Amino acid sequence: MAIKSLLVPVDFSATSLRALAVAKELAPSIGAEIVLLHTFEQPFTMGELSPLLVQQFYEEAVPSATKMLEKWAKDNGNCPTVFREGAPGPEICKVAGELGSVFIVMGTHGHTKLRHLVTGSVAAYVIRHAPVPVITVRDPTT
Repeated sequence: MAIKSLLVPVDFSATSLRALAVAKELAPSIGAEIVLLHTFEQPFTMGELSPLLVQQFYEEAVPSATKMLEKWAKDNGNCPTVFREGAPGPEICKVAGELGSVFIVMGTHGHTKLRHLVTGSVAAYVIRHAPVPVITVRDPTT
C-alpha cells in the first residue's frame, strides 16, 4: 500500500508555519505523511535580466531557500521535501498530482480584494486547479 501524502507548500512565512501545524494535526488521523514543497520563480522585471543577475539569483536565493526548506523538514520530523522552480500555483498542483497527495494544506495571506485583483492569489489558483481537496489556513492578522 502506498503512503498517503499531505502536501504543504511553504514560503517560510508565519502563515506557512500555521498551515504546517494544521497538517501535523491532520496527518496521523488519515495515516498520511507530510511533504513540504517550496517553489520559486525568477523575479519579474521590465526588460531583460542580465546573465550576471540571473546567475547571482541562483547562487544566492536557491541555496538559501533549499537550506531553509531542509531546516523546516528537520524541525518537523524529517519529512520529505520537494523544491521546484516555476510559478507557485501550477507547481503546487503538479506536485500534488505527481505524489498522489490526499490533501494540500496551505496558508493564505488573505490579501484585500483590490490587491488580489492586481496580483492574484496562489491559494485561489490552487483551489481552482488542484487535483485534490485544498485546506487553507488564513493569516490571523489579515
